[in-house]
Amino acid sequence: MTYKIKTVYIADDGTQFDNEEEAYYYVMKHNYPELFKIKFYNEDWGLFYLDEKDYFNSDVFEYCDAVEIKDEKELKALHWFSQTFGPIEFYQYINTPGFWVGSWMQRAATGTYFIKKADKV
Repeated sequence: MTYKIKTVYIADDGTQFDNEEEAYYYVMKHNYPELFKIKFYNEDWGLFYLDEKDYFNSDVFEYCDAVEIKDEKELKALHWFSQTFGPIEFYQYINTPGFWVGSWMQRAATGTYFIKKADKV
């Protein structure tokens, strides 16, 4: 007899997935829909959003130089995303809604990448 091991991912509502990325997408879509409304900007002020279908390979990981967060729901969603996917943990320095601009010089001096530029967007 041959045995196989299978990993099943289960969302809070009991929905089961065989694929980890599908499970995370389901959780994001249902628990944090605001995540896909957050505006991210590259160094040329080109606007982009988190890719709903391919968020692991999204430009947010590599090219984000500014973030526009309109309210506490978007902030909560961004913090969840940052804590869950780690490579962009510097988002944890963003602690209130507003317009935040990244600065590598600021990060070298203080360890904080984002500087808040405006309270209202």
